[in-house]
Amino acid sequence: AAGTYVVQARTRSAGSASVYDSVTQSTYRITTPAVTGVSFSPSLASPRAANTTITFTATATGGVAPQQYEFWLYSNTAGTWTNMQAFSTTNTWSWTPAAAGSYVVQVRARSAGSTAVLEAFSQSAYSITP
Repeated sequence: AAGTYVVQARTRSAGSASVYDSVTQSTYRITTPAVTGVSFSPSLASPRAANTTITFTATATGGVAPQQYEFWLYSNTAGTWTNMQAFSTTNTWSWTPAAAGSYVVQVRARSAGSTAVLEAFSQSAYSITP
């Protein structure tokens, strides 16, 4: 498991009544391997008509399973990013856009147990027609 560990070695001479005669120790830090990449694909190619459900499926590379995924959507019309699915082990997100426009879909990924904002991300433009 990730964390900081102290390894200690104690020695004593044969016949010694002491708990130990000498001691040495070292501190080691174990880190969780990070996700090195993430890709995703839509169930339907862009452009797509409004009110059509599109499912995006993400796959992470590297890291510790089960990796976590988070989906974001950028609307060029509104000029804002919206978190559509918070980090979870679910690697899919379904979207049924109500309005036509240009969007950017982004997926972020991180290792199990990670608290990083993200370790890898991928994004792609997606167009919705009336």
